[in-house]
Amino acid sequence: MKVGGTDYVEMNVEPFNATNKEFDWFVSDENVVSVNRSNHTFVEVTALAEGTANIIGTAKDGSGVTASIS
Repeated sequence: MKVGGTDYVEMNVEPFNATNKEFDWFVSDENVVSVNRSNHTFVEVTALAEGTANIIGTAKDGSGVTASIS
């Protein structure tokens, strides 16, 4: 992604009928990207500087399930 560019990241929750589909979102380097929560499963990601950062979603249902993208 180019600096200043914006994209969206989606977490797919299974099972489809899960009652709690919310995630906590974390960024490994907030100098590289910013994350704005759009809704329960989408976040808007904006590149702030060149570099690499991990975006990590952790399920709020207490299951301990996490997923990440770089």
